[in-house]
Amino acid sequence: MDITGKQPATPGFRELGNLLAERAEAGVDVRIVLNGAQVLGAFGAPGYSPCWDARKDLIARLPPGSTSPPLKDSVLYDWSGAEMTGSQHQKATVIARGALLVAFVGGIDPHPLMLDDTPHNSIVLPNVSPPVSWGWHDGGIRLVGGAAAGVYANFADRWEEARTLPQARLLVHRPGHRVPQVVEYAPPAVGAVPPPPATPAPNPTHAASVQVLRSRYRTKLNRPWLRRPWTTAGGGELTQIYETLAKAISGAQRYIYLEDQFLGDHPVLPDLLHRPVWGLLDSVIGRGRLESFSLFPHLANALRRGVKVIAVGSGFADPGDLITGPKNRTLNAQLTELANIHPAALAVWRIEQVTVHTKLCIIDDVFAAIGSANLQSRSMMGVDAELHTAVVSDASLVSDLRARLWSEHLAIDYAATSGALKTNLDDLSTALGMWRSVWSPTAGMWFSPNNPPGFSPATLQPGVPRTTVVRAFVGPGSVA
Repeated sequence: MDITGKQPATPGFRELGNLLAERAEAGVDVRIVLNGAQVLGAFGAPGYSPCWDARKDLIARLPPGSTSPPLKDSVLYDWSGAEMTGSQHQKATVIARGALLVAFVGGIDPHPLMLDDTPHNSIVLPNVSPPVSWGWHDGGIRLVGGAAAGVYANFADRWEEARTLPQARLLVHRPGHRVPQVVEYAPPAVGAVPPPPATPAPNPTHAASVQVLRSRYRTKLNRPWLRRPWTTAGGGELTQIYETLAKAISGAQRYIYLEDQFLGDHPVLPDLLHRPVWGLLDSVIGRGRLESFSLFPHLANALRRGVKVIAVGSGFADPGDLITGPKNRTLNAQLTELANIHPAALAVWRIEQVTVHTKLCIIDDVFAAIGSANLQSRSMMGVDAELHTAVVSDASLVSDLRARLWSEHLAIDYAATSGALKTNLDDLSTALGMWRSVWSPTAGMWFSPNNPPGFSPATLQPGVPRTTVVRAFVGPGSVA
């Protein structure tokens, strides 16, 4: 992939692996940690299986004029964390340039399909009949100052844990093989990450407070015959993402807005194993606490208080998923339980023919959280190790994000909007009505042409190529 969005045939295209190798050859300290999920990866789950071969590729890259691969000791395969379906799910980049430290955190993997832009309809999926004009909706955050230093510290911990893993026989899925292959892996003899540069505090650009959050499973290695504690960040589990989101949701007063690929707390293998009949297996696997890390009871309490809850999910599955096609056509079990509490305060939507991969929570125009953690207990308790950020701002930072994002879902170019339409997008009391018409101060606002002035609702007409973002109401009840 090329991070500028250029295609391979475009002049100036620079493949990312080559760019990293070239920087390393030039003396830059380049370090990469890849996800070594031992079950998901071993059986070829999309997004997990390519990491072993990516490592082999990167450590062998030779930039022009180089006689030795500059990345040969700079790429670690991290198979630590929870067994069974666990994964190192973090997506982050941190860059030091002189005294400037910059970090990027989000849900976006380094994959060409994920560098998409509105209206998210430029890619035709060839293996779907009839062909689908498809897109990818994702997001992240750019950090400087102390927050970037927090991401740097997280990477230093990840590197330290990955470089000290024992030599092991691992299962990986190899192209052309139907069953997992056994490979030998020992981390290269590499040093620890150096201290971050002495970065001066940047001039504040917003009145905001930022916190870097992590989730990590309770033990570094969790095989019954090989358990080992972590050596960094206190040595045990990290549940900062759950604690922060639960507290923020519990403090919500007006609305909670969620974007998530799944919109549900789907059961995973360790969850099935923790039932009483499997008590012995539960003690071996060391699980049984997924339910205590669910955010859905906190959302239920918010609905009981009359807080509006908006959930936006995928209209089409990730093309790499085992089960592809349309998604979120109906309310799942967790959303149905929420609907039974206060149906008039809940609005669930999907974005047609789009994979909504963002892991985003916005509350009351003052709190936002974004990163790699899905709205699932497995992400909250570290079955999937995650990296997230939380932002609190009583200025315009979060409200601007909300207005720009919701405009995209209405197929409105917020940057080119002015007058009454922009005023109504910025005003929270009015903008909430785009999710349920009864939430607007004026009946039918956001659901009929020129109401508010200048608004044209985006619709999907059968047989007509899709040219805008199209959202569809899932439930509960009708959108009125």
